Amino acid sequence: MQRLGLAITLGLLVAGCASEAERYQWNLAHVFVCPRARWLTRPELDQIARAVAHASPQVAAVVMPPANDDSRRILLVDTVYRGAEQSEDRNNYGWCKLERSGSTWRVVQCYTDSDPGLWHMSHCP
Repeated sequence: MQRLGLAITLGLLVAGCASEAERYQWNLAHVFVCPRARWLTRPELDQIARAVAHASPQVAAVVMPPANDDSRRILLVDTVYRGAEQSEDRNNYGWCKLERSGSTWRVVQCYTDSDPGLWHMSHCP
């Protein structure tokens, strides 16, 4: 049983050690854009994927605006270590807050420690 736990932990560490370029490619190909954020253009999604890959060792899972905010100037991106979506370990989940200045999206906050229950419930308010 201990070996299984060790194998899972090592697997998550290896999956979590993806390079920034690999995370960027993953973000572009796999992120889910909530309906309230579908106004984002392809170049904006590219910027967001790149910014999150640079700011977090986790990959982007979901892009959404904050609840009750239609300003189109703030986005939240839920993040997770690839392959850890069903884990109960809060260290596998996180989020980034992005703000738009002119035509550029920038990460202003990023955390890699989020409650799994809240993380799973936060998608697409």
